[in-house]
Amino acid sequence: MPLSPPPNHTLTSWNVECGGYPDYYRSGAPNTQPIRNTITLINSDTICFSDVFGWGDEQLRNQCLPSKFHGNSYFQPLEDQWLLDTEGAHMKDVGVAIATTAKHETPEIIDLAGRCGLKTILHLGTHGVRICAIYLNHALEDKRIEQAKALINILAADKNEDIPTIIVGDLNAQEALTRVGWREKSWSRLVQLGALAFNAIHHPYGPVLRDLERREALEVFEQNGFHNAATNEQRTALFPFARAFRVDHPYTKNLETSEYTTHSPTGSDHKPFSLKLHIS
Repeated sequence: MPLSPPPNHTLTSWNVECGGYPDYYRSGAPNTQPIRNTITLINSDTICFSDVFGWGDEQLRNQCLPSKFHGNSYFQPLEDQWLLDTEGAHMKDVGVAIATTAKHETPEIIDLAGRCGLKTILHLGTHGVRICAIYLNHALEDKRIEQAKALINILAADKNEDIPTIIVGDLNAQEALTRVGWREKSWSRLVQLGALAFNAIHHPYGPVLRDLERREALEVFEQNGFHNAATNEQRTALFPFARAFRVDHPYTKNLETSEYTTHSPTGSDHKPFSLKLHIS
Protein backbone atom coordinates (compact mmCIF):
# COMPACT_ATOMS: atom_id res chain seq x y z
CA MET A 1 0.00 0.00 0.00
CA PRO A 2 1.29 3.55 -0.59
CA LEU A 3 2.37 4.94 2.75
CA SER A 4 3.36 8.48 3.60
CA PRO A 5 4.26 10.85 6.46
CA PRO A 6 3.49 12.80 8.67
CA PRO A 7 5.92 11.57 11.33
CA ASN A 8 3.43 12.60 14.05
CA HIS A 9 -0.29 11.85 14.03
CA THR A 10 -2.63 12.81 16.86
CA LEU A 11 -5.21 10.26 17.98
CA THR A 12 -8.05 10.78 20.44
CA SER A 13 -10.32 8.29 22.20
CA TRP A 14 -13.57 9.33 23.84
CA ASN A 15 -16.52 7.62 25.49
CA VAL A 16 -19.18 10.11 24.42
CA GLU A 17 -22.17 8.71 26.37
CA CYS A 18 -24.16 11.77 27.42
CA GLY A 19 -22.20 13.81 24.88
CA GLY A 20 -22.69 17.14 26.53
CA TYR A 21 -26.42 17.01 27.22
CA PRO A 22 -28.88 14.95 29.26
CA ASP A 23 -30.40 11.72 27.94
CA TYR A 24 -28.29 11.64 24.78
CA TYR A 25 -30.27 10.72 21.65
CA ARG A 26 -32.96 8.68 23.37
CA SER A 27 -35.23 11.58 24.35
CA GLY A 28 -35.82 13.25 21.00
CA ALA A 29 -33.69 15.39 18.70
CA PRO A 30 -30.11 15.36 19.97
CA ASN A 31 -28.15 18.52 20.60
CA THR A 32 -24.98 17.60 18.71
CA GLN A 33 -23.10 20.88 19.05
CA PRO A 34 -21.36 20.07 22.40
CA ILE A 35 -19.84 16.92 20.90
CA ARG A 36 -18.68 18.82 17.83
CA ASN A 37 -17.24 21.63 19.97
CA THR A 38 -15.18 19.22 22.09
CA ILE A 39 -13.83 17.39 19.02
CA THR A 40 -12.97 20.68 17.32
CA LEU A 41 -11.07 21.94 20.37
CA ILE A 42 -9.04 18.74 20.68
CA ASN A 43 -8.23 18.88 16.94
CA SER A 44 -6.98 15.33 16.40
CA ASP A 45 -6.23 13.61 13.09
CA THR A 46 -8.03 10.41 14.11
CA ILE A 47 -10.65 9.95 16.80
CA CYS A 48 -12.16 6.72 18.12
CA PHE A 49 -15.46 6.77 19.98
CA SER A 50 -17.19 4.36 22.31
CA ASP A 51 -20.71 4.36 23.76
CA VAL A 52 -22.12 6.41 20.87
CA PHE A 53 -25.86 6.18 20.27
CA GLY A 54 -27.55 6.22 16.90
CA TRP A 55 -24.47 6.96 14.82
CA GLY A 56 -25.57 4.48 12.19
CA ASP A 57 -27.42 7.56 10.94
CA GLU A 58 -24.65 9.26 8.94
CA GLN A 59 -26.45 12.61 9.03
CA LEU A 60 -26.47 12.55 12.83
CA ARG A 61 -22.85 11.41 12.86
CA ASN A 62 -21.84 14.28 10.58
CA GLN A 63 -23.65 16.74 12.83
CA CYS A 64 -21.42 15.58 15.68
CA LEU A 65 -18.18 15.66 13.66
CA PRO A 66 -16.19 18.55 12.17
CA SER A 67 -16.37 18.62 8.38
CA LYS A 68 -12.82 17.27 7.94
CA PHE A 69 -14.15 13.85 9.01
CA HIS A 70 -17.21 13.79 6.77
CA GLY A 71 -17.09 10.83 4.42
CA ASN A 72 -14.39 9.21 6.55
CA SER A 73 -16.27 8.10 9.64
CA TYR A 74 -17.63 4.66 10.49
CA PHE A 75 -20.00 3.25 13.09
CA GLN A 76 -20.47 -0.29 14.32
CA PRO A 77 -23.16 -1.32 16.82
CA LEU A 78 -21.92 -3.59 19.60
CA GLU A 79 -24.41 -6.34 18.71
CA ASP A 80 -24.06 -7.67 22.24
CA GLN A 81 -26.97 -9.89 23.26
CA TRP A 82 -25.92 -9.83 26.92
CA LEU A 83 -26.12 -6.04 26.85
CA LEU A 84 -29.56 -6.09 25.23
CA ASP A 85 -30.83 -8.61 27.76
CA THR A 86 -29.55 -6.70 30.77
CA GLU A 87 -29.92 -3.05 29.72
CA GLY A 88 -32.84 -3.06 27.27
CA ALA A 89 -33.59 -2.92 23.57
CA HIS A 90 -32.44 0.70 23.18
CA MET A 91 -28.86 -0.58 23.49
CA LYS A 92 -29.07 -1.95 19.95
CA ASP A 93 -28.09 1.57 18.81
CA VAL A 94 -24.97 1.82 20.98
CA GLY A 95 -21.58 1.14 19.44
CA VAL A 96 -18.09 2.27 18.52
CA ALA A 97 -16.94 4.64 15.79
CA ILE A 98 -13.78 5.72 14.00
CA ALA A 99 -13.22 9.00 12.15
CA THR A 100 -9.94 9.92 10.47
CA THR A 101 -8.32 12.39 8.10
CA ALA A 102 -5.65 9.86 7.06
CA LYS A 103 -5.77 7.53 4.10
CA HIS A 104 -6.89 4.20 5.48
CA GLU A 105 -8.23 0.74 4.87
CA THR A 106 -11.99 0.29 5.09
CA PRO A 107 -12.57 -0.60 8.77
CA GLU A 108 -13.29 -4.22 9.60
CA ILE A 109 -15.78 -5.45 12.17
CA ILE A 110 -14.08 -7.50 14.87
CA ASP A 111 -15.95 -10.04 17.01
CA LEU A 112 -14.93 -9.66 20.64
CA ALA A 113 -16.55 -12.80 22.02
CA GLY A 114 -20.07 -11.76 21.15
CA ARG A 115 -19.46 -8.01 21.11
CA CYS A 116 -18.30 -6.01 18.07
CA GLY A 117 -15.48 -3.50 17.63
CA LEU A 118 -13.73 -1.88 14.67
CA LYS A 119 -10.18 -2.01 13.33
CA THR A 120 -8.49 -0.28 10.44
CA ILE A 121 -5.02 0.44 9.11
CA LEU A 122 -3.97 4.04 8.62
CA HIS A 123 -1.66 4.55 5.62
CA LEU A 124 1.09 6.26 7.58
CA GLY A 125 4.82 5.67 7.69
CA THR A 126 6.63 2.61 6.39
CA HIS A 127 4.28 -0.07 7.66
CA GLY A 128 1.04 1.72 8.48
CA VAL A 129 -0.63 1.89 11.89
CA ARG A 130 -3.36 -0.50 12.98
CA ILE A 131 -6.11 1.09 15.09
CA CYS A 132 -8.53 -0.98 17.17
CA ALA A 133 -11.55 0.82 18.64
CA ILE A 134 -13.22 -1.27 21.33
CA TYR A 135 -15.61 -0.96 24.24
CA LEU A 136 -15.46 -3.71 26.84
CA ASN A 137 -18.25 -4.94 29.12
CA HIS A 138 -19.13 -2.37 31.78
CA ALA A 139 -20.00 -4.74 34.62
CA LEU A 140 -18.24 -8.12 34.54
CA GLU A 141 -14.49 -8.72 34.64
CA ASP A 142 -14.87 -12.26 33.26
CA LYS A 143 -16.59 -10.79 30.19
CA ARG A 144 -13.82 -8.19 29.79
CA ILE A 145 -11.14 -10.87 30.04
CA GLU A 146 -12.93 -12.95 27.41
CA GLN A 147 -13.26 -9.95 25.09
CA ALA A 148 -9.61 -8.94 25.54
CA LYS A 149 -8.47 -12.48 24.72
CA ALA A 150 -10.69 -12.51 21.62
CA LEU A 151 -9.02 -9.33 20.37
CA ILE A 152 -5.53 -10.71 20.99
CA ASN A 153 -6.42 -13.84 19.01
CA ILE A 154 -7.74 -11.74 16.11
CA LEU A 155 -4.60 -9.62 16.01
CA ALA A 156 -2.34 -12.68 16.23
CA ALA A 157 -4.09 -14.22 13.23
CA ASP A 158 -3.78 -11.03 11.17
CA LYS A 159 -1.36 -11.19 8.24
CA ASN A 160 -0.03 -7.85 9.51
CA GLU A 161 0.63 -9.24 12.98
CA ASP A 162 3.74 -7.10 13.65
CA ILE A 163 2.34 -3.82 12.31
CA PRO A 164 2.47 -0.91 14.79
CA THR A 165 -0.81 -1.17 16.70
CA ILE A 166 -2.85 0.83 19.17
CA ILE A 167 -5.91 -0.42 21.05
CA VAL A 168 -8.11 2.37 22.40
CA GLY A 169 -11.49 2.77 24.00
CA ASP A 170 -13.39 2.59 27.23
CA LEU A 171 -12.07 -0.73 28.47
CA ASN A 172 -14.05 -0.49 31.73
CA ALA A 173 -11.01 -1.96 33.45
CA GLN A 174 -8.17 -0.80 35.67
CA GLU A 175 -4.47 -1.64 35.61
CA ALA A 176 -3.04 -4.26 37.93
CA LEU A 177 -1.95 -2.81 41.27
CA THR A 178 1.63 -3.86 40.53
CA ARG A 179 1.64 -1.30 37.69
CA VAL A 180 0.27 1.73 39.54
CA GLY A 181 1.52 4.16 42.17
CA TRP A 182 0.72 4.47 45.85
CA ARG A 183 -2.16 6.91 45.31
CA GLU A 184 -3.95 4.43 43.07
CA LYS A 185 -3.24 1.63 45.54
CA SER A 186 -4.75 3.70 48.34
CA TRP A 187 -7.77 4.54 46.23
CA SER A 188 -8.19 0.85 45.44
CA ARG A 189 -8.48 0.01 49.14
CA LEU A 190 -11.26 2.59 49.51
CA VAL A 191 -13.11 1.23 46.49
CA GLN A 192 -12.88 -2.31 47.82
CA LEU A 193 -14.43 -1.13 51.08
CA GLY A 194 -17.13 0.65 49.08
CA ALA A 195 -17.85 -2.56 47.17
CA LEU A 196 -18.30 -4.43 50.45
CA ALA A 197 -20.67 -1.75 51.73
CA PHE A 198 -22.78 -1.76 48.55
CA ASN A 199 -22.88 -5.55 48.56
CA ALA A 200 -24.10 -5.50 52.15
CA ILE A 201 -27.17 -3.50 51.14
CA HIS A 202 -27.57 -5.45 47.86
CA HIS A 203 -26.89 -2.35 45.75
CA PRO A 204 -26.02 -3.01 42.06
CA TYR A 205 -22.80 -0.98 42.36
CA GLY A 206 -21.41 -3.65 44.70
CA PRO A 207 -20.65 -6.32 42.06
CA VAL A 208 -19.51 -3.68 39.55
CA LEU A 209 -16.99 -2.15 41.96
CA ARG A 210 -15.86 -5.60 43.10
CA ASP A 211 -15.11 -6.61 39.51
CA LEU A 212 -13.35 -3.31 38.76
CA GLU A 213 -10.96 -4.10 41.58
CA ARG A 214 -10.12 -7.55 40.22
CA ARG A 215 -7.83 -5.71 37.75
CA GLU A 216 -7.15 -8.74 35.53
CA ALA A 217 -8.48 -7.90 32.06
CA LEU A 218 -5.77 -5.41 31.07
CA GLU A 219 -3.10 -7.95 31.96
CA VAL A 220 -4.22 -9.88 28.87
CA PHE A 221 -2.78 -7.05 26.76
CA GLU A 222 0.36 -6.66 28.88
CA GLN A 223 1.10 -10.38 28.66
CA ASN A 224 0.90 -10.20 24.88
CA GLY A 225 3.43 -7.44 24.29
CA PHE A 226 1.22 -4.35 24.64
CA HIS A 227 1.86 -1.58 27.13
CA ASN A 228 -0.25 1.27 28.41
CA ALA A 229 0.87 4.46 26.65
CA ALA A 230 -0.74 6.72 29.25
CA THR A 231 1.97 8.62 31.11
CA ASN A 232 0.01 9.53 34.23
CA GLU A 233 -2.73 8.12 36.44
CA GLN A 234 -5.33 10.74 35.52
CA ARG A 235 -8.75 9.23 36.10
CA THR A 236 -11.05 9.31 33.09
CA ALA A 237 -14.48 8.09 34.22
CA LEU A 238 -16.63 10.59 36.10
CA PHE A 239 -19.67 8.42 36.86
CA PRO A 240 -20.93 7.24 39.30
CA PHE A 241 -18.29 8.88 41.52
CA ALA A 242 -16.74 12.17 40.43
CA ARG A 243 -13.24 11.68 39.02
CA ALA A 244 -13.33 8.12 40.22
CA PHE A 245 -11.74 5.68 37.79
CA ARG A 246 -9.19 5.41 35.03
CA VAL A 247 -10.89 3.02 32.62
CA ASP A 248 -10.17 4.58 29.20
CA HIS A 249 -6.78 3.41 27.93
CA PRO A 250 -4.35 3.38 24.98
CA TYR A 251 -2.45 0.10 24.61
CA THR A 252 0.37 0.08 22.05
CA LYS A 253 2.71 -2.42 20.47
CA ASN A 254 5.64 -1.57 18.15
CA LEU A 255 4.55 2.08 18.30
CA GLU A 256 6.11 5.08 20.03
CA THR A 257 3.83 7.77 21.46
CA SER A 258 4.09 11.01 23.41
CA GLU A 259 2.05 13.92 24.79
CA TYR A 260 -0.64 11.83 26.46
CA THR A 261 -3.30 14.33 27.55
CA THR A 262 -6.75 14.13 29.10
CA HIS A 263 -9.31 16.78 28.16
CA SER A 264 -12.36 18.20 29.89
CA PRO A 265 -15.46 17.52 27.78
CA THR A 266 -18.76 19.36 27.84
CA GLY A 267 -21.04 17.14 29.86
CA SER A 268 -19.85 13.65 28.93
CA ASP A 269 -19.28 11.29 31.83
CA HIS A 270 -15.80 10.44 30.50
CA LYS A 271 -12.75 12.55 29.73
CA PRO A 272 -11.37 12.18 26.20
CA PHE A 273 -7.66 11.45 25.99
CA SER A 274 -5.27 12.15 23.13
CA LEU A 275 -1.68 11.28 22.29
CA LYS A 276 0.77 11.70 19.43
CA LEU A 277 1.74 8.64 17.40
CA HIS A 278 5.34 8.72 16.19
CA ILE A 279 5.27 7.20 12.74
CA SER A 280 8.44 5.79 11.21
